[in-house]
Amino acid sequence: MPNRSKQKGDRFEREIVHIAEAHNLKAYRIPLSGQTPDLPYDVMLAGRTVSCKKRADGFKTLRTWLQGVDALALGADFEKPLLVVRLEDWMKLL
Repeated sequence: MPNRSKQKGDRFEREIVHIAEAHNLKAYRIPLSGQTPDLPYDVMLAGRTVSCKKRADGFKTLRTWLQGVDALALGADFEKPLLVVRLEDWMKLL
């Protein structure tokens, strides 16, 4: 019986690679990504490692916070800040 969660993740990784290629950026999926500690990322995109996550709700809260802004900075006590940007905006910066 197929693992639907794994299939969903694989499809999303392929989608990210196809979007990057449409922007003339080199991208490829990492075989066996996430299955070993040595490969914690899923895609290589323009020489950068990318971990791909997909959720049914589409990270609704993050999308709400991104409305009307170019990027979203996230912080937590004792952690380095994170920056969330739309994929197409990030690829324009590469």
